[in-house]
Amino acid sequence: MLATLNTPFLWIGAVALALTAIVHSLVGEQKVLLPLFRSSASVLQRPYIREMLRFAWHLPSMLCVIPIYMLVAAASGTGLDDRPLVGVIGSVLLATGIFDAIFTRGRHIVWPFLTVAGASTLLALL
Repeated sequence: MLATLNTPFLWIGAVALALTAIVHSLVGEQKVLLPLFRSSASVLQRPYIREMLRFAWHLPSMLCVIPIYMLVAAASGTGLDDRPLVGVIGSVLLATGIFDAIFTRGRHIVWPFLTVAGASTLLALL
């Protein structure tokens, strides 16, 4: 089954998802977390709350490693040969990207990366 996957599209999906994770963490830290922590809200002055917010913010970026690994494994022929799983990864990424674009009216910085990652992953199945 692996031979029927279009590997260039898997690589594009993996790179787009890696860029999603990097942009989400770096830009989010600068544009969301730091301004939030500078606010005068009393709850944000508690170190535990600040640590939990930072952890919760960066967790999605860290979790991106799992599907990135799966896409790289499928593209390199070193493991994953599960077409339905590749389809699920692509579908979830594409749906998330489209939902994000609609919900934020295109203002969220990562929706294009998610959309490209999902679409290219699904194209690998053709």
